[in-house]
Amino acid sequence: MQGDEKDILSRGIQIMGLQLINEVEALDKLVIYFHELKKWNKKFNLVARTLSDSQILENHFLDSLMLLPLFFDSNTADKTFPTELMDVGTGAGFPGLILKTVLPQLTVTLVEPRMKRVSFLKHIIRVLKLRNVEVVAEHLGNPPPASLKERTFPLITSRALSDTFSFLEMAAPFLAEGGRLICMKGPKAKDEEGYQEEYTTAGRHLELQETREQQLPFSGAIRTQLIFGLHKTG
Repeated sequence: MQGDEKDILSRGIQIMGLQLINEVEALDKLVIYFHELKKWNKKFNLVARTLSDSQILENHFLDSLMLLPLFFDSNTADKTFPTELMDVGTGAGFPGLILKTVLPQLTVTLVEPRMKRVSFLKHIIRVLKLRNVEVVAEHLGNPPPASLKERTFPLITSRALSDTFSFLEMAAPFLAEGGRLICMKGPKAKDEEGYQEEYTTAGRHLELQETREQQLPFSGAIRTQLIFGLHKTG
């Protein structure tokens, strides 16, 4: 895979059949994000140092952008799209802060307890002049962080944070009615020990509503999105 960062991102987005709002500006911001990540990674090891530049762009940036159809997909049954997102265990901002970078209208809450990553997230937010982004520097445990108490979100994401049930157990209390929980996994998501299509946790019955499988554009690696919602009775 040859070419500069913007070209790699642009080609990857095209191959995946995605579209960006204000594409030129969005790509410029993603490239700035990438270069800041590279600089900070020398000291803080935010992503694996063995990855090439093109692998970072594909495995982290383009992988995060795979969620874009959830905000525009005309095939969504109720035709309502989330305007607010909570990303649990966001690390260096994947996928939450990447999505915010290309969707400026989105309100984002990033949950990340590791302080080096929190410092990086706040740095990127300042550099890109992003608004309506909150960083919660705590675990999403019990009791919940004070800033999240009694709050709910229409979309909650996690990218390979933990096993599916552990994520659902943490996040279920924060899911709004009609909202979705998205577990971003690799190709063997359904082979995970303890995997089920329905879970009951925190007094809420969750069911798998959809499974989306996609390929990364250059490596062809499979990514799986497990999309859960509240079980509807009656």
